[in-house]
Amino acid sequence: MAGKELDLTVEEAEAGLPSASSTASPFAFGPEWQMENRREDTRARLAAGLLATLFAMLLGMALLLWNGKVTSAEAVELLKVVFAPMVTLVTAATGFYYGARSR
Repeated sequence: MAGKELDLTVEEAEAGLPSASSTASPFAFGPEWQMENRREDTRARLAAGLLATLFAMLLGMALLLWNGKVTSAEAVELLKVVFAPMVTLVTAATGFYYGARSR
């Protein structure tokens, strides 16, 4: 190997090499990336949790109807009160998640 050997016992600044902090890498995983990554995870969990809640509510209503615990008139009334706001909430959350994700 021709040329100068690299001395690994000296600091980067002493050896005349650029330090890792002075070079800006496009693949740097700094605090900005971590915050955006956590924000994305939170959005995904909220959207998935609300969807799971909606499906659990529908499954519970179907089971109550199937077992005869609730009449169809009571189920319709309960769904009017609970289902419509829940669908609105799920739609808003998933729209916000996918809208923010597409930017």
